[in-house]
Amino acid sequence: VKSKKQFETLGGNETFEADVFDDAEGGGIQISSVGHSIRFHKEQLLDLWQQVRELGICIPHIMPGGLDFHSEYIVGMLAELEYFKPIRQAESDTQLMGNADGLLLKLYLQPSVIASNQSDARQLQLV
Repeated sequence: VKSKKQFETLGGNETFEADVFDDAEGGGIQISSVGHSIRFHKEQLLDLWQQVRELGICIPHIMPGGLDFHSEYIVGMLAELEYFKPIRQAESDTQLMGNADGLLLKLYLQPSVIASNQSDARQLQLV
């Protein structure tokens, strides 16, 4: 976020800006899009990072700390990082049979990041 301000949701449906903010609660990232602004606090993002390291995948509908309600922005930012790879998964057997409307967009964390002791330093650079 410090080196890039302009992002797109993973599907390319919306562009938004992200910026780092500081406050009494430790700061975080503020997302600004047409007509609204959302703040994600550092603690929420750290909880997400712990979940991603544990699972090895970033799943939008189970993001912790209320991030799931705004997952399109979080996923859009994380997809820019070199150690995440976007993947698609069908929500149900119906989508597996050819209906692409319900595909979930997820991020796969590269295994080298999970094993790396330097990953903690990299995640702190996000905020």
